[in-house]
Amino acid sequence: EPQYVFLYSQQHAVFLVLQFVVRIKGVHPLQSISKIECSSENDPQYWSIQDFCFFIPSSFTLLNHTMDAGFTTLNFKSSSTQLHLCRLAPATMRLQHNSLKEILGSLLGLEKSAEDMFVSESGVQYERNPSLLHQILLRLRRKKPFIRSKIWHDQENDRLLGVFMEAVQPIDVETHEMICSSYEIFQSK
Repeated sequence: EPQYVFLYSQQHAVFLVLQFVVRIKGVHPLQSISKIECSSENDPQYWSIQDFCFFIPSSFTLLNHTMDAGFTTLNFKSSSTQLHLCRLAPATMRLQHNSLKEILGSLLGLEKSAEDMFVSESGVQYERNPSLLHQILLRLRRKKPFIRSKIWHDQENDRLLGVFMEAVQPIDVETHEMICSSYEIFQSK
């Protein structure tokens, strides 16, 4: 006969149900558990949606999402920083019509997409760290002055993956790199 344990953390908005099948002989499984806790505020959150997964800092909360055929976006916010993750499929079809630079420029809404982009084996990156005057002009147009973005082609899974951050202050490079390095397609079994 199964036994259940219900755990709830209001602070982390997590509800868990643990089911144990108790055998007459032997030690009860609950006796071997020394501690159960939710991750602290400094730990990254793990997300797994559709066929992709990633880690983001726990300070980010989901604002909205779009899950259209071949195009998924997740939009998060942490104080004055916005984070956008996107997944485009099939990549080969999209890359027949546009380059990675053009796709990145289009997703970011840039007028001059090809000039300030850095192309490497791992993808295309764009970073905007404007002067104080340019920051003021961008804020007057209700745009976030600082941008750090990357898009790359996961050839094995035929997907384009993108991580875009926008903020009113300089963006933490390590946070952006952590999100990019954890963002991947997983194979369904």
